Amino acid sequence: MDWVSICTSYYQAGYYDNTSLKVFVVKGKITGADYKTITGIDYVA
Repeated sequence: MDWVSICTSYYQAGYYDNTSLKVFVVKGKITGADYKTITGIDYVA
């Protein structure tokens, strides 16, 4: 599964917010770098 594409699409559609995406980083589905690419904000645990 391409979690980065899924998260990006859902984030842009408004289904996920920054807090939601942090859960995916914690669970290992996307990286902190992916988080920054999607949101434009540095990931801070």
